[in-house]
Amino acid sequence: MLRDYVYTLDPSLLEHTLSRFDVLIPAEQHKHALIQFQVLTPDSFIWKFLIDGVVYYLYAEDYIQGLKFVHDEINHYAVENSQIEFVKAKHQKQFDDTDPARNTAVYKEPEDYDEMKLYAVDSGYDFVFLCTSNEDASKVFFNN
Repeated sequence: MLRDYVYTLDPSLLEHTLSRFDVLIPAEQHKHALIQFQVLTPDSFIWKFLIDGVVYYLYAEDYIQGLKFVHDEINHYAVENSQIEFVKAKHQKQFDDTDPARNTAVYKEPEDYDEMKLYAVDSGYDFVFLCTSNEDASKVFFNN
């Protein structure tokens, strides 16, 4: 489960989750890096990556109200005036087949789930989303 990253810092959890999105992770270690990780609430998390010169955000949360909510949350942590775009999930699931829906006693399906499922993967209690950002990749490190 991706949220275990908080306790283990195990990069294989990230690798497994990222592999479920339509993104190519270069084999060369110097072409991808975790830039930042933040626990936003006890049930929501965000990671910032640099992958092959592109900035990505990975967002996980247990209860999602809809795709606009996710976009707004990620955009809140992205660099001001940057544009973010969702990356498609490789496989879509019906809401009732997702881990969050099965692991919760009551979970109202978001009204826009037919669109949301194109971009969501599940991980234990959480839905997870990946976005690209048009941020200047040369300015994501401390030395800039």
